[in-house]
Amino acid sequence: MKNADYLCFPIDPIPKGQLFVTRTGRSYWPKKVTQYMEEIRAMAKKQWKKEPLDKPLKVEVVFHIPRPKSVSMKKRKYPSVKPDLDNLLKSFFDALEGVVFVNDSRIVTMTVSKQYSSEGNIELKIRALK
Repeated sequence: MKNADYLCFPIDPIPKGQLFVTRTGRSYWPKKVTQYMEEIRAMAKKQWKKEPLDKPLKVEVVFHIPRPKSVSMKKRKYPSVKPDLDNLLKSFFDALEGVVFVNDSRIVTMTVSKQYSSEGNIELKIRALK
């Protein structure tokens, strides 16, 4: 993608998952998810020195997921198991909201993939459309 900004997040991707509700009606996300989103947000703030984008956006996201030791390349070349790609996107985009873009509703086109890697990380290319 030409004229795109590139951000890299050296962290294992975590899906948004399920919202929990207590007996008293209080709702919360699991601590693991909230900590992950806070880390993504902090990394984004260090890399993104501009105002949040408020234009139609084109994004490319690649989630690099650590290959489990029990899974060989011959056995499973692609990570066609959980976590679901849409849940990975939810937590990632929610963490970037207000930092990189005003709202994820600004994203009008995207390419998203997940692949095995030796270490977890997330790559983002983002470009404002005219």
